Amino acid sequence: MHIGIVNRFHEMISPAYPLGDALQELGAEVTRLDIRDLWLNQEQQIVHQDKLFQSDVLLWRITDDFWQSAFHFLRAAEKNGALAINNPESIQLCIDKWSTYARLQDYNIPVAPTSFIPHNGLLQQSAIAEVSKPLDGCCGHQVRRLEVGSQERLKDSPSLAQPYLGDDINFARILLVNGKFIGSYKRLAAKGKLANNFDSGGKIIFWKPTDKALEIAIKASRACGVVFGAVDLVNYQGRWQVVEINAASPGYGGLALISGGEAHKTIAKQLIDYIVKNI
Repeated sequence: MHIGIVNRFHEMISPAYPLGDALQELGAEVTRLDIRDLWLNQEQQIVHQDKLFQSDVLLWRITDDFWQSAFHFLRAAEKNGALAINNPESIQLCIDKWSTYARLQDYNIPVAPTSFIPHNGLLQQSAIAEVSKPLDGCCGHQVRRLEVGSQERLKDSPSLAQPYLGDDINFARILLVNGKFIGSYKRLAAKGKLANNFDSGGKIIFWKPTDKALEIAIKASRACGVVFGAVDLVNYQGRWQVVEINAASPGYGGLALISGGEAHKTIAKQLIDYIVKNI
């Protein structure tokens, strides 16, 4: 079994990165790729595509500045027999948060109250519009507070507007592989920042999910076709609700910090079990 790990962070694809090591310890051959080393020439052919296509399975962790090229690479890899753990359709669905909310609502899964603001759309200030974020944002990029009582046009387009969902302690992340629980934690924003993402300097604390929170996370990941991902939840007005699903950037590095590296062994075992049974 040959697994390709594609990432935009050098430390995530280095030989010392625990997930790659854990996969190798279980007998998998692992190739580590930096997505910045994959690019299209003038004939729209992928440079270094041999490294991409030699894998049986691809595991991706990418961010918003590489979405478009990543989809091209993913579909090209599929055509050449290298399947992604999360297929391009599920990744694209989860990147578009508005589409994610629509899918979850179709399955009667609770989502955080959200309004869609089109390109250069005029924001009518209301109780629901206290925070804005890009439709396809990642890692807490461009999340900002809106001035209460004002009207403005959101130039970051398209965007989503939400109420202020509460203090940091209300936000949690649950990581899953094929619907099986891997780990969970709550996230605390760095001083002076609104976003509580680990990549934005946020801190994490151990948290054991309630049965209801775990049930919602599992249903949400399955509804969006996500095999390996992280479901972000908020306890808003006394109910656990989905904020987003991370299929392209699961953010498992944070869990490793509070598990002493054991999380990577669990992830690796569950990934290989899934691959053997399903791919």
